Amino acid sequence: MSKKKWVKFSPEFRLETAQLLIDQGYIQKEVSEAMNVGFSIGGHWISTIPKHYVALCETS
Repeated sequence: MSKKKWVKFSPEFRLETAQLLIDQGYIQKEVSEAMNVGFSIGGHWISTIPKHYVALCETS
């Protein structure tokens, strides 16, 4: 049995994916399909964005 190869995504790609969820208001399923990533990874990337950025997005 071979090991699963992990894909490394750039910080820019992670931010772009998270911004689709936060700024554009897409649902997680749409973003994961459009960006070709796993369903749960988008939610994880949102949690890694600094909290102040999320707060700024919610107030604008």
